[in-house]
Amino acid sequence: MELNGTVSVDGQSGRAFTSGSGSASGGGAGGSLLVVASRLSGSGTLSADGGAGADGYSTLDSNGGSGGRIAIHAYQPSRAVAFTGTVRARAGPAYGSWSPQAAAGTVYWCDGRVSESEAALEGEANAHRCGVRRLELDNGDLPETPYYPQLSIVGGRRRFVIDELHLETATTLSVQTPDTPYSEWVPDDSWVYLVISSMSGPGLPKSTIRSFAGTSVSIFGSETVSPSLTLNGTSLVSDPGSPPRTFAQGRYAFDKLRLLDSSAVTLGAGVKALGAAELDMSGSARVSIEGPQSDQVRLEVRDHFRLGSGSSILAVGTGYGSNARHPSCQATLPRDGGLHGGGPAGKSCGDYEWPVLRGPGGGPGSSSLGGSGGGSVMLVCNATESSAMELNGTVSVDGQSGVLGSSSFDFAPGGGAGGSLLVVASRLSGSGTLSADGGAGADGYETDDSNGGSGGRIAIHAYQPSRTNFTGTVRARAGPAYGSWSPQAAAGTVYWCDGRVSESEAALEGEANAHRCGVRRLELDNGDLPETPYYPQLSIAGGRRRFVIDELHLETATTLSVQTPDTPYSEWVPDDSWVYLVISSMSGQGCQKSTIRSFAGTSLASSVQRP
Repeated sequence: MELNGTVSVDGQSGRAFTSGSGSASGGGAGGSLLVVASRLSGSGTLSADGGAGADGYSTLDSNGGSGGRIAIHAYQPSRAVAFTGTVRARAGPAYGSWSPQAAAGTVYWCDGRVSESEAALEGEANAHRCGVRRLELDNGDLPETPYYPQLSIVGGRRRFVIDELHLETATTLSVQTPDTPYSEWVPDDSWVYLVISSMSGPGLPKSTIRSFAGTSVSIFGSETVSPSLTLNGTSLVSDPGSPPRTFAQGRYAFDKLRLLDSSAVTLGAGVKALGAAELDMSGSARVSIEGPQSDQVRLEVRDHFRLGSGSSILAVGTGYGSNARHPSCQATLPRDGGLHGGGPAGKSCGDYEWPVLRGPGGGPGSSSLGGSGGGSVMLVCNATESSAMELNGTVSVDGQSGVLGSSSFDFAPGGGAGGSLLVVASRLSGSGTLSADGGAGADGYETDDSNGGSGGRIAIHAYQPSRTNFTGTVRARAGPAYGSWSPQAAAGTVYWCDGRVSESEAALEGEANAHRCGVRRLELDNGDLPETPYYPQLSIAGGRRRFVIDELHLETATTLSVQTPDTPYSEWVPDDSWVYLVISSMSGQGCQKSTIRSFAGTSLASSVQRP
């Protein structure tokens, strides 16, 4: 087949309204063009463009039709070799600004042919025995639009494979999944799987791939994946070494995922994990986690996790909403900040060695909601001894500040507490900033101000001693109170499990070293905030009774306690309910003014009497 002329299945343009006050009619969509040839050559034009919109009375203009669909099946490889013409399925231009610009259609190349036995290995994903499956999306010089090309489900098909995705202009691509709002409602046999092997084109940096509930997306072999990737309502886990056909429902995998310049990945509130063999973020690239979260989000990398200077992973204000909390956390009153890593005696929550809780929300104001707590994020790169994590950018699970309502007589809402950040790496280095700060309090009517949220909890588990290799900032400070209505909120905790001992060595300490830490270092720091009677606390999780801190570093004056059972006198505490805290050494400029509180039922042993 030799095509040097024009083959067109374009839609018809809409008609203008030439009299009276009526609206114009819209353009027709592009049609379908299917080309099947043993050999294809030529330099012609194949088009399935939508018809243009038209001029109506005043602003009653109309939109163009979407692009149609073109598919070319050439049994002998022909694209850009024997056929050098133009193939397009663009939308018709909208007239005026009545509606967003219509979306492009799709151009698909099934270039070359494999044997029946090779195609059978992929099942319905290669029903046409294609050698290379290439999808091209191009809307010409038309304005960017929220409408986008979609891969429709036909005849119950569930598996799509694209060897080459070419984005000539900025666009969005999605698989049209069943109309189900949440992934857990999608039956196992109804999931849709999309595999993309490589991406190219000038529109790549500004494009988006959308994944809705019930869709699994896998991107393999891409040295650079720089479009925005938006994932909503689905569970994502890493399985980079497996063939595409072995993925379980909701699994997403990236081979080499690179987010460059201003690229972005947005993880919707239902996302649980995102993984890759290698993850490299540079420039101002970011991963944004939306809230409210339902679970800790896990970012897992097998070989090398690099967060460049200027890049960020953000879960700010994605924890519990106003006045909401985990059942193990304490309730807050109006104007109070959320309580997580510290607070009044007995009012903290969360595991300081392995934090997972989202930050509690702040107390409400008279007409406005308290700030949301920080999110919960786990960064993992520990598959092998050589797995390395380099953090030079920003990772934040900060709480949201309280915001005063519109009334001038309101009392202000409190700030949300900092969330949880858990880092697990074979090797850790970098100079970035890790934070789980509480949100600030707000200005209310006269003295009706509010408090900030407490700091959250950060724990860093580095299998190879890394605290000297990581020279950045790690903090879990409280949000500043506004005015003097309440004592300043307390800092949270920063914990280092630096280096790893053998299982037999750890077993000698039992539950006091469940994570096989070489050095257990606890850091407390509330910055330049005023001294406060509220303080960080080591909460009892799961009935734990023994705590060992090899190094306690007090950067600012503070108080530390173990949150013991609410029993007023020690003689009422059974022998098997006592809590034991051992501190081997203390340091820091806040050491001289700090206090360690020991309540009934707590045994405290310290080899250095400093505070």
